[in-house]
Amino acid sequence: MKLRVKTSRIFFSILGFVLVALTSARAQNFAIQTNGDLGEMITMNGVVDSGVQGRFDAVAKANPSVKTLWIQNCQGSNDDGVNIAFCRYLYDNCYSTYMGATDQAHSGGVDVFMAGRERFADPSAQLGVHTWAYGNGTLGRDLPMNHPDHDLFLDHYAATWMTTQEASDFYFFTLSKGDAD
Repeated sequence: MKLRVKTSRIFFSILGFVLVALTSARAQNFAIQTNGDLGEMITMNGVVDSGVQGRFDAVAKANPSVKTLWIQNCQGSNDDGVNIAFCRYLYDNCYSTYMGATDQAHSGGVDVFMAGRERFADPSAQLGVHTWAYGNGTLGRDLPMNHPDHDLFLDHYAATWMTTQEASDFYFFTLSKGDAD
């Protein structure tokens, strides 16, 4: 059964799921898997790192008709720039994203989920967000809203499917939830 969840529902469903820490340092793994009546999907498990695009391309190019990314367990990324570039690739190439009842995406994994042209999630899927921090401990949520270090995310969200106001609302909401660690 395919579940379409509106953006506002996803936005509010993540209120209860806050990332406390990245629990896995394993690099992203991708594979093709059939998901019942929903058909074939590219599965995603692990942490987004500098090799994510190459590993994704290896599976996607061998399966060009598969345009849905099934995020089973994405605990975030270790490079925001790489993560945003991967998200833009998914959006620009018209991938949809899907999460089932036991699936989870945290931190940068939520960005990957939100990058889908269409986003489908079971109401029990877990999405966790948090603020980010510099190495010196300064938190993203402590910077003024017009600080240029927010622009990577604000520009990304506004360049995909969100209005400028929705991008700002979503991004600053994520910063208000949970500490960086």
